[in-house]
Amino acid sequence: MTAATPGPQTPPAGWAPPPEAPAGPAQGLRYAGLWVRFVAFILNAIGLLLDLIYFVGFWTWRGQSPGIPFNMRIVLAADGGKVDVVRALLRYVGLIISIVVLFLGVIWVAFHRRKQGWHDKIAGTVVVRPT
Repeated sequence: MTAATPGPQTPPAGWAPPPEAPAGPAQGLRYAGLWVRFVAFILNAIGLLLDLIYFVGFWTWRGQSPGIPFNMRIVLAADGGKVDVVRALLRYVGLIISIVVLFLGVIWVAFHRRKQGWHDKIAGTVVVRPT
């Protein structure tokens, strides 16, 4: 005896396929589209710009940021001179690099003889404070 293979079955009368699942990863959530993500990116870029102005401005103007209560100063490694805008920009970019790489560039300060992080090395700066 051979078993008969079932043929295509027709759905019962009045049957309709289930409604399409909502477009999203889970109940109550939806995927973020291009434009909302673009606006969020612009807001993030504004925050980054404000950070850049804050740090570069204070490093150039005062040689420190106001959040440092220990009388530390950022100076040129070569001669102890004042940091200019170009060096401050280099230091800021270097700081981003130092942080992105799992904070290795910042942790480097603990092991370097002149206590320079990667951002200091990139900009040619050191951080000093009175003895």
